[in-house]
Amino acid sequence: MGKTSAADGPDLLTSLVHSGDGLGSWNSGSDTGAGGENGGSLAGLGYQTFGDAPAASGAAKRTYSWRQKLLMLVFSMGSLLAGSCLAMMIPFFPLEAQRRGISQTLTSGVFSIFSFTQLVTYPVIGRLVPRVGINRLYCIGMSMTAVSNIVFGLLFRLESATTFIAACYTVRVFEAIGTAAVITTALTMAANQFAENTSTAVAVMETMNAIGLSLGAAIGAGLYSLGGFGLPFFSQGCFILALVVLSVLYLPEVAVPRRSSGDFWAMLRTFASAGESWLCCAIVFTAAATWTAIDSSIARYASDAIGTTPAQIGLYFLVATGAYALSSLVWGRLADRLHNTYVMIAGCLFATALGLALIPPLPGLGLTPSWWLLGLGLTIKEIFQGGAYVPVLNRMIATAVRQGLPADVTTQAFTCSVFGTVASVGNVLGPVTAGAIIDARNFTFMVGCLATLASLVGVTSAAQAARVVRRRWSDRGDQT
Repeated sequence: MGKTSAADGPDLLTSLVHSGDGLGSWNSGSDTGAGGENGGSLAGLGYQTFGDAPAASGAAKRTYSWRQKLLMLVFSMGSLLAGSCLAMMIPFFPLEAQRRGISQTLTSGVFSIFSFTQLVTYPVIGRLVPRVGINRLYCIGMSMTAVSNIVFGLLFRLESATTFIAACYTVRVFEAIGTAAVITTALTMAANQFAENTSTAVAVMETMNAIGLSLGAAIGAGLYSLGGFGLPFFSQGCFILALVVLSVLYLPEVAVPRRSSGDFWAMLRTFASAGESWLCCAIVFTAAATWTAIDSSIARYASDAIGTTPAQIGLYFLVATGAYALSSLVWGRLADRLHNTYVMIAGCLFATALGLALIPPLPGLGLTPSWWLLGLGLTIKEIFQGGAYVPVLNRMIATAVRQGLPADVTTQAFTCSVFGTVASVGNVLGPVTAGAIIDARNFTFMVGCLATLASLVGVTSAAQAARVVRRRWSDRGDQT
């Protein structure tokens, strides 16, 4: 509506941070909308619209009920175990495969098949949640994961290398399906039961997942040295089964709609019709691809460029992952306090690009490769990448509801499955693409590509933040 005087609103910085985000703040955990088939108006769904009083939207709910604390404990343990399942076999499985004469390609495939299976499974799980139920599907996923671990621990008894590796692939597929069910239902619980603190709940899950990734490899190596190939898998499988029993007995029931809210493909078309949905997907993909691309290639670069040992690389990752785990909680709380979270997302993506630039370091910075630059760059990347990643699920759900999807468990489960699918695409394509670029050019060029991608998505996020402010000012002008 043209220029805005000082009396009409806050300055630009305050508007950027505290304005609504163009979609309203997700603030409803109800299973049905307030206004008919699609839930009615945004305000009726519990959204904070631009016309609402600031006091009503200024702070997210900060106290948790006993039910919420129990739910958070449950899905936190699920996230911890999901991370542990990925990392526990890293120290010893390649050695076991090598002793059996299995090629490195087939050995690596045991790890990559996990992410690929999750990529295919997430959309299916999203459709099953409203039909099977959140609690039931969560327990089914945990049970599949537990049984898969126990069975995997028995595979060392197979003498034939061909039979062994084929069985490994098969069991890992079932384990990936189970963990995909656990992660999707856990995210759906977070969105449905922590409506006013979704980003904080997601941050807790990310923290626990990072802890699982960090400790899983160390615990796996220790148990392997104590009891051989089977002990790590038997231990984790039995622990997960114990959690299944506790979940069946004490997990509070999360209600689901009595009927499906719509056809999956119709929901997907509605979701994809919003440009902001694509922006959220780009943020998730960028974060996931960056994580896996760097993780899969940095050891060789660091060894060749600055002579680091595997133990030193492990220490770098431990510090960086620890920083990510701790900072995720801060980002989650901050995201729940901000309405225009794209300001935070954009800033974090730019900082991520800076961290990436310091790792090699990139040409033009006038710096030479060193151990402290490598560690600093990794730590900056991990800290700020979390700040871009954590708030996105909340934005995706808000976008879906604003586009007309109902504010219920079905939409939340659908959106969580999209979130997981996009992250899996990044997990699968990140290492492959990074390897191809490194083979064609070098590690530094690959990191430059990642930094450019993060910067471009950061610019788009900043443009979205500015668009939010313009919409708010326009709405204020219309009201006057």
